Amino acid sequence: MIETLRSFDASQKTFLLDGYPRTNLQAERLKETGISLKSLIVVDCSDEELLRRATGRRIDPVNPTIYHLEGLVFPKPPPDILDRLVQRRDDMADRVQQRLSQYREENEDVSSHFEHVESALMRLLLLLSPLTVQQVLHVDGAREPEELLPDILVFLADS
Repeated sequence: MIETLRSFDASQKTFLLDGYPRTNLQAERLKETGISLKSLIVVDCSDEELLRRATGRRIDPVNPTIYHLEGLVFPKPPPDILDRLVQRRDDMADRVQQRLSQYREENEDVSSHFEHVESALMRLLLLLSPLTVQQVLHVDGAREPEELLPDILVFLADS
């Protein structure tokens, strides 16, 4: 990623990093590029909500469609196919909790590189440009994506 960032003139471009940096080493390398953080969108979401969203996902093995038992993000499955739906191992509660713990450990290191970020459990977007102005938008990750989008677009338009 860092080589890609160095390969073009960042002072002439605005670009988006999704979920990067995730580790302390990545954050250090990003700092070394001299690119400054302009805008950060933090999606705040409780572990309980993340667990509910992940553990409710199901896949139809006949027609590879993703559903959610409560209709969160993905459509609610029709009642006639419920018996054939399968849950991915990674969407089971123990695995989701393990992934959350790993994410938290790795991101605790990263958050120290961005002093204006209090405790970001979910980093959705990093919008970088040569400006040194730092703006942070916190959004409620328990809301549906289509509810978040207008707030994010207004924030980015003003950035």
